[in-house]
Amino acid sequence: MKAKIIIKNAIRCKHCGDIIESKHHYDFKFCSCQKCAVDGGLDYLRRCGGLDDWEDLSQFKEVEVTPKYKVGDVVTFKYFFETNEGTIQAVDTFPNSTVVNYDILDEKEPHLYEYVNERDIIGKNED
Repeated sequence: MKAKIIIKNAIRCKHCGDIIESKHHYDFKFCSCQKCAVDGGLDYLRRCGGLDDWEDLSQFKEVEVTPKYKVGDVVTFKYFFETNEGTIQAVDTFPNSTVVNYDILDEKEPHLYEYVNERDIIGKNED
C-alpha cells in the first residue's frame, strides 16, 4: 500500500516573489507583501490568500506501507477503554500519514468502528 507524505511545504508569492516555507506544525509564515501565507509544516498544507496570489512549490514522496492485518481478518482491539472483537472491513492511511487505520465491524452487536489505529489492535484471532 502506498502513502503520500509531505517533504516540503512551500509557496511562491506571485506579487513579491518571496518563497515561504513552513517547516513544522505551527510554523505560520507570511510573505513580505502580506498577500499570502503558508502553514502546517510536514503535517498538513494550509494556504492563506487567493488562489491567484501564490504558486505551490510543495514536494511529496510516496512511501510503501505494509499493513499488519488485512480485510477479513478477525481481530481483538481496544477502542477507548473497551476491548472488542470484529472483522476488518477496510485498510487505509490518513492523508500524509504512514499510520495504518482499519474499519472494523463488530458483528455480535452491529457497529462499525472507523479509523482504528494499528497500535490499538491486540491481535488476530485464529479460529
